[in-house]
Amino acid sequence: MTYVRRLAGFAVACRDGELPEAVRADVPGRVLDVLGNCLAAYSDTTADATGDTTRDTAEAAAVVLRGVRRWGGAGEASVIGSGDRVPAPSAALVNGTLAHALDFDDTHLPSVLHPSARVVPAALAVAQSVRAPGAELVAAIAAGIEVCARLGMASYLPQERNSLFFEQGRHATSICGTLGAAVAAGLLLGLPPEGVAHAVGVAASMGAGLLEANRTGGTVKPVHCGWAAHAGVSAAVLAAEGLTGPPTVLDPARLELAGRVRCVADERASRIFPRAFAAVVRVRLRDGSTLEHRVDSSRGGPEHPLSAAELETKFRSNASRALPPGQVNELAEAVRELGSGGAADDVLTRTALRPS
Repeated sequence: MTYVRRLAGFAVACRDGELPEAVRADVPGRVLDVLGNCLAAYSDTTADATGDTTRDTAEAAAVVLRGVRRWGGAGEASVIGSGDRVPAPSAALVNGTLAHALDFDDTHLPSVLHPSARVVPAALAVAQSVRAPGAELVAAIAAGIEVCARLGMASYLPQERNSLFFEQGRHATSICGTLGAAVAAGLLLGLPPEGVAHAVGVAASMGAGLLEANRTGGTVKPVHCGWAAHAGVSAAVLAAEGLTGPPTVLDPARLELAGRVRCVADERASRIFPRAFAAVVRVRLRDGSTLEHRVDSSRGGPEHPLSAAELETKFRSNASRALPPGQVNELAEAVRELGSGGAADDVLTRTALRPS
């Protein structure tokens, strides 16, 4: 059995069987975090790589939204914040772009990729379009994130302490995220194991993303996430219609990309990366003395995970930048009800910015 078919079988078992309770309880928090990040992107302004502080970090999402409006199509799924209803792949594209606009989305270590910003927008779009129950949405997101993380780990070499995608200038998040999104979308479309395997095989031809924007500027990087969600949904829809993909796209030999880790400024931080994001700040005072503060594991990382209360605080802080308090409460409650009768439509219709 190929790796693709094994992953597909695992994913379908997540949908058709029982998820571990800890996993099922974790997913609504992932959804809440993605929604908060998307809403915050509408109001955030920060400096870009050129130092231009007037550039809105949601610029890429605004451009993408204008593009999908030009494309048109059936109003299957909601664009978070805007109230637009567009085809499911288009909604996944805009929402995935919004989710990564602030680079504030969850991170899997040591593969150093952001799984939820790809998988959650894809799953929400498809779940809303097919009116899937909240419990099925939760299972699809869990399976998609797990597949994304496993693929990220497969691209990581412990002896090199880095993702081989990064060493080739490629964005691991958008490449692995495309396949995770395809899995989630395929499950929500009701595909059997063979169909999910084909969705993954098709999606492997669509995963892409270069890290050049990190180095030389441009607003395209958030679209890597949107395109991964879009490509995953598209691959699953095409597989549902009969398109097939090669079963060998996850052959480990194909993942052997040569690369070497570059030295970084701080030896200790380099030594523990990417098991954790470490940082050190040194401040030299006027009297010549130096103050130093070191953090070996960032807040929200495996050593210091956010509690459910802290995650909700982050969501509320983000969402309240775009929505009034009452609507933020409604949205949080709709997410909490996903596993007990709620639906994607209940969530996404509450993300639209309402006239003040």
